[in-house]
Amino acid sequence: MKRRIVSVLCCLPLLLGITDKVLDKSNLHNRFKLNIQDNQYPLEDNKFKKIKEESEQLKKQQMLKEIGEGLKQQNEEKLREQKKQEEISSRGLSGEVEEIDFIISFYTNTKDENGGYTVTCTGQPLQYGIVASNVYPLGTKIYLEGYGLFTVADRGGSHFDNYNRLDVLIPKEGDESVSQYRRRVNNMGKPHVKGYVQIK
Repeated sequence: MKRRIVSVLCCLPLLLGITDKVLDKSNLHNRFKLNIQDNQYPLEDNKFKKIKEESEQLKKQQMLKEIGEGLKQQNEEKLREQKKQEEISSRGLSGEVEEIDFIISFYTNTKDENGGYTVTCTGQPLQYGIVASNVYPLGTKIYLEGYGLFTVADRGGSHFDNYNRLDVLIPKEGDESVSQYRRRVNNMGKPHVKGYVQIK
């Protein structure tokens, strides 16, 4: 029995040496190692790919959303411009129009307020639809919201040397007295009014 154990013990290093040599020659150990390294994190790789795909999809969706919003904004601007042009046309204006916030005042057709005359500087009768301005050329059309369409047909004092100042002629009503007429016109104040000036 002792001899058998001794024999096995003597042969063991030899067997181990042979096994190592066989493994080295077959390269099984290295191949197994490579397979482990190649597939070291398969689940993590799939997860990363999925996240990347989702991120790209979100980017595409965001880009499409921005394009859609841009087109919507362009359409809204076109509609606003179209509506504005329609409104301008309905007011009796055409061509190029400039929008201005005016401060307007009012004057009567009495002689003492018009240098002793009852006509404009161009000889037209003082009537509703006339405004005085020292800036805009005579004949310029101006639409004032809440008041209507006017024509620059008169000149005024130095107050009207500014582009946003207009003096609107208010005619006398029926049988009101001159004092009542002046009081009514003076009580109209100096409102701020949005206006549209026909440039060309």
